[in-house]
Amino acid sequence: MNSHVFDLCKAMPYWEIPTDQRRLLWADTIHFSEKGYDLVGAMIADQLASIIEALPNSTEIKEDFEKVEL
Repeated sequence: MNSHVFDLCKAMPYWEIPTDQRRLLWADTIHFSEKGYDLVGAMIADQLASIIEALPNSTEIKEDFEKVEL
């Protein structure tokens, strides 16, 4: 079984980010703002893309994904 971990706390350390950026990314000390959630989504998407590209059959997966209509 393969497992992958994305450390969100390490990727977006609340107390290490400058205050002006923190205000843009967090709505409060717990919840992200819209921009914060967009950034989290982009980081997770990048990680997933890296994982998929590393798979032995990643070309087949990519071709199958491109056939899906959203």
